Amino acid sequence: MITQRVQVNLYSIVERAVEEGVSYGYHRAFKYTDAPKESTIVVEVSQGVMNALCEVIVFSEADYRDTPKAKKQKLGKGEPREQA
Repeated sequence: MITQRVQVNLYSIVERAVEEGVSYGYHRAFKYTDAPKESTIVVEVSQGVMNALCEVIVFSEADYRDTPKAKKQKLGKGEPREQA
């Protein structure tokens, strides 16, 4: 029996996801206006990057639980988004 190992270039996968997420978020920020607020750009780019990363990385609830965003949601300042 021949056993082969496949090695994944994790850096390349994450880099591509971040690039795609930044591009998507940036274009989304300008979807309805020619001059979005800086905060809109930041939110859309952050959301785009996280969505792209979630396509290639499986995060557990424990990974998310201790983030500032999760702590804010626990205080009732936001609701977690449902994943499709």
